[in-house]
Amino acid sequence: MAGIEAVTFDLWQTLLLDRPEWGQGRRSLRLDGTQQVLQEAGERFSREELEDAYQQGLRTCWGIKETGREPSFTERIHCFIDSIDEGLRGRLGEGRMRRIAEAYANSFYGYPLHLHKEAAAVLMQVKADKYRIGLISNTDMTPGVLFREYMERLDILKYFDVLTFSDEAGFPKPEKEIFEMTAAEMGVDPAKTVHVGDHFINDVVGAQGVGMKAIWIRNDEGSAGSENGQADATIADLGETNEAIRAL
Repeated sequence: MAGIEAVTFDLWQTLLLDRPEWGQGRRSLRLDGTQQVLQEAGERFSREELEDAYQQGLRTCWGIKETGREPSFTERIHCFIDSIDEGLRGRLGEGRMRRIAEAYANSFYGYPLHLHKEAAAVLMQVKADKYRIGLISNTDMTPGVLFREYMERLDILKYFDVLTFSDEAGFPKPEKEIFEMTAAEMGVDPAKTVHVGDHFINDVVGAQGVGMKAIWIRNDEGSAGSENGQADATIADLGETNEAIRAL
């Protein structure tokens, strides 16, 4: 514990838990909302065409991420709409594009993530132990502004000194910039920071790459790459975090 001044957390599948079927539900709501706006505008595209464009938009955004840059939420919407028809954005106008973006983001509330049962207790103890607390989260299809709102609803926003979301930062995990900017905003040396997350590459490799210590919440979904490295501590569940921090 000596020398550690701050603890940063991943959000998705660490503090908030998702299920594949919820993700599919959000996808359907995004397409439903888009199709409704398009029909009202007199733009006729089949569901199959929208499905194909949705996938193409995701591939385009992943291509951007592979360069080390995170697309903004607005850019993600543009990738989707441009994949339907390159001239569609111009025909729809700002008002209808705004409605599509709202449908895209608010699909989250149709199938919201669940707060891990130990999350509040873990954060409360980290705060009681006088550490600064940060969040470092990739956002993908849900904007950081919505996550802030949801975290406030869950009454966990109050524990955080700094929140860094990839769509706002312009860099995704595991890029070093997103970790460095979070540590800088907290006013701590990365070497005196511990990061906690479930994804080995994004959370462990990313954090260690800037000199942070890393606590890995081991799971099959986020274990790719773990055979080539080692976390500073490995735990089976978020509830073991406080003990792992003390051991470091």
